[in-house]
Amino acid sequence: MPERAVDIPEKVLSEDYWSGHSPQDSCDWRLPRYLTEKQPSYIAVLRDDFKMDDFFWDNIWDFQEQADGTKVRIFHLGETFSVHNFPPGTVVRFESESLYRPKNEDWGYLKEVFIGVICVSELRRQRIIIHVPELILDENPDTHELLSSEIIVGKVEHWRFWDKKHKALYQDILRCNWLEVLQYGKGLSEDSTKVVVPQGEFIPQGA
Repeated sequence: MPERAVDIPEKVLSEDYWSGHSPQDSCDWRLPRYLTEKQPSYIAVLRDDFKMDDFFWDNIWDFQEQADGTKVRIFHLGETFSVHNFPPGTVVRFESESLYRPKNEDWGYLKEVFIGVICVSELRRQRIIIHVPELILDENPDTHELLSSEIIVGKVEHWRFWDKKHKALYQDILRCNWLEVLQYGKGLSEDSTKVVVPQGEFIPQGA
């Protein structure tokens, strides 16, 4: 496992903990999107990010005003949550566990609960989960984008990015331990007819 790791629990450094994944495994390296796709202007990207950020916080504040502690759906081990099966504005809560290494830094470990909202990137024409740590939600922290549009609860993902010279940029071995849907989104006008009935356990209101 990692040669350079600081203050990481011993069990987390075991390949068994990550279903056989490790920094030395044979998972593919890939180029990040900004090196493989023609990039729009900086202003266009900034405008798109701001719109998703505003949409995220509008739905979070709406959820906080209406929340009664009832969970709408729970996804269990092995079940798949897809952003394409829920309308934009849907609020989710999930726990992510990650063994990661940024470029030229030591390995780190993070286990944290996040609050996320399904947003829509008009620039990329796709749905994206924007999320922040639940612990600092009230501090209005910077938002981040989830790399995948699907989450399989309990499945380990290994993301490895390098540059065009095959020099490592970032590694992340991660797993979603559980996921809850807290509130269905109101959607966008162009998406209102595209919602599919989601998987997962239905939790009756008031249960």
